[in-house]
Amino acid sequence: MPIPNVKARCSAFLSSLQFSIASLGLFGLAAFVVERRTKEIGIRKIMGAKTGDIIRLLLWQFSIPVLLANVIAWPVAYYCLRQWLEGYAYRVSLNPGYFVAAGFTALCIAWLTVLAHAVRVARANPIHALRYE
Repeated sequence: MPIPNVKARCSAFLSSLQFSIASLGLFGLAAFVVERRTKEIGIRKIMGAKTGDIIRLLLWQFSIPVLLANVIAWPVAYYCLRQWLEGYAYRVSLNPGYFVAAGFTALCIAWLTVLAHAVRVARANPIHALRYE
């Protein structure tokens, strides 16, 4: 009977926990930013902005930091991974496609997280946002 690999299970659990905490942080940040900009979005809707325009504005606002973080992280990750992989007997090449795929996945996660708040605020009646002004 093979002994279960406890180290691999622990690593998978901790990775999923880290992913969940990061997604919750991004979700909270998106909720905060959208709530802070509710009056601005209400004014934009009154001035004739469409729902798609507002969603695009909020998604772009969160896309810039994710893309900037990827540009900073790719060289650092490449250097660290190259140093780490040199210690093994079998050589594995680092394909740039791995980094692009990771960046695209991070961007998609950010978009899905922000999209929930953006749609809710973009479809809301602007009267509720500007009622007390």
